Amino acid sequence: MSDTQSTPKKRKGNPRVEFRLHPLNHAYLEDILKDGSFGGSKSEIVRRFVEEGIRRARREVGIPNRDIAAYGGPTPSED
Repeated sequence: MSDTQSTPKKRKGNPRVEFRLHPLNHAYLEDILKDGSFGGSKSEIVRRFVEEGIRRARREVGIPNRDIAAYGGPTPSED
């Protein structure tokens, strides 16, 4: 495998991604949190929105599915 390609590694826990949001967006997250429909914490809400955004972008751009088992996810028989 070339140096530019990386092999997915099975990890304990999920890798972290850190970013900053504008204070106005934090205020909106607090409003959404009070509703409770999208998660029980700001972290859960952000994770859900990011995951939904990634799925939407993949559909729009036409990025094919990856094999979830290669990333430590359940195989179809484990569902």
